[in-house]
Amino acid sequence: MFNRIVVPLDGTELAEHALPFAEEMSSLIGSPIHLIRVVEPIPGGATIYSTMVDGSAYAIAAQADREEADLYLNGIATDLTARGYHLTLEVRIGAPTDEVVGAVQQTDLLVIASHGRAGLPRLVLGSVAEDVLRHSPAPVLLVHTGHAAPERKTIRPADAPAA
Repeated sequence: MFNRIVVPLDGTELAEHALPFAEEMSSLIGSPIHLIRVVEPIPGGATIYSTMVDGSAYAIAAQADREEADLYLNGIATDLTARGYHLTLEVRIGAPTDEVVGAVQQTDLLVIASHGRAGLPRLVLGSVAEDVLRHSPAPVLLVHTGHAAPERKTIRPADAPAA
């Protein structure tokens, strides 16, 4: 039914609330889980206390952000793989909404957590989940962080052959 279950993660526990729902969908339909982490680019040409910052400092910081994103996704992947899930990982650089929507294909299911902000905080901080919901080319399962998550389970031993 779906080629992949796509889960965008931003490194927060709130975003990880989507994982049990993605695992449940994956175990029900047999689709692999595709984890995405978007790293926002560091703007170049900035000044700090009226002093221009060297461009190489931006490149070093951007590389460090990418490496941190890789480590984060690999940590989550270790747990999921050990419990028998098939998955792929992707780190993208850019604006979160644009990159998540750009990574999703029509044949995917996107599972994303909503932080559930309302009122002024939502107006000021915006909602990546809402923007993704509006622009996604694929169906979206929007998980409110207040909902009880399905029990996390092992679908098959990691060393067992796939069915």
